[in-house]
Amino acid sequence: MTENAEMARRRSYLALAALAHVVAVAAACDAFESEETSPPSADAGPSPDASTSDARPPIDAGDGGSSVPCEPEPPWVDESAVADGGLATATCGGVAGVDLLNSDSHCGRCGHSCLGDGCEKGRCKPKLMAAAESGTGLRVHAGSLAYVNGDFVRVLSPPAASTTIATAPGASGLRSAVYDDAHVFTRGNLRLFRVGRDGGAPDTLSAATAGIAPVFLSPTGDVVFDSDNGYLRASKLGDGGDVVPFGPRNVTAAAEVPGGLVLLANAWNDGVLSRLGVLHHEAWAGGTTLTLGSATNLTAVAVDAEHVYAIRVDGAATGIVRARLPPKNDGVVQDFAVDPATASPGQRYIAVDATHVYWTRPVGGSVDIVKRAKCGGETVVIAKGAARGLLVPFGDYLYQGAFGVPRIAK
Repeated sequence: MTENAEMARRRSYLALAALAHVVAVAAACDAFESEETSPPSADAGPSPDASTSDARPPIDAGDGGSSVPCEPEPPWVDESAVADGGLATATCGGVAGVDLLNSDSHCGRCGHSCLGDGCEKGRCKPKLMAAAESGTGLRVHAGSLAYVNGDFVRVLSPPAASTTIATAPGASGLRSAVYDDAHVFTRGNLRLFRVGRDGGAPDTLSAATAGIAPVFLSPTGDVVFDSDNGYLRASKLGDGGDVVPFGPRNVTAAAEVPGGLVLLANAWNDGVLSRLGVLHHEAWAGGTTLTLGSATNLTAVAVDAEHVYAIRVDGAATGIVRARLPPKNDGVVQDFAVDPATASPGQRYIAVDATHVYWTRPVGGSVDIVKRAKCGGETVVIAKGAARGLLVPFGDYLYQGAFGVPRIAK
């Protein structure tokens, strides 16, 4: 065989091998998109020799475009798993006999740390970060946690204590707030207020009727806020500029993404007849409203860099769904996790971080908080009997917009 022929043969072999690899990866991704990974049985409990050194390597999220490494949650141990015959101890990091029900460093499974807050029955204990404060409208803003408490707009930057950055006396029922270097913009029952960070009386930017979703600041210098007819925008300068519609009407949930907002129109509420919820993308600069997808009985939304996630309450299909964000949007709402327990009446919240989706299951007057890795695996209860309130991932913790602003190690 000539040298040129041999080189041609090798190039052909390498090309075929590369093609086979691409086909295999594509098939694996398609399998995740069409059918969720079945979680292992919780009855089995951890292996007696389970160790953090045996952790599975990170894998791609399998959504055809995500580059965030992800490791599915392994089975966790709690009192129910032990009652069903699971083991309460394991070997973690070479140490035998670790009590997974009470170990702060290995709570529920090897390697899951409560970061000093304590472990009980396989779950990290909640810790109040702002005692005697409401935590209403909790959100991450400008690198800190912002919320309202009565007439006060507060900022929490752990480990420091919360501080007041503005007061709006007489602005009853504050729900949400954002701020820049000079002003705080906050929403009451009947007004959108602007308050100077150096003090002074609040100015009214808009007298639009009550809304319940968050307030946002756009890069174009507008305050974007909800009313009973949908989102509106007003100049943050308070110069008498027109208050104009922003996106579709009948919007009750929203989340910020680069370049604009994701808006949930026609959201479902307990006790209301079935309705078709629609997920929209609206650019800050305005223009055409992009429909990301629709599904029956959607409520609550959260976003990451690639998807919008929503809770769906629809019989056996109850659980978490997601749709792609621009530029990869395809108008398809995809099942992410089936969780019929979220069909119970009550407030529902959802949040995401780089690797997991978190949501609440109403249980009587409280909620259970659950999480699932974006790449599949177990759905894990990380808190039982928790307060109802917004879920906000921030650093190593999941904070709640509830009384006392409790935190739970993720």
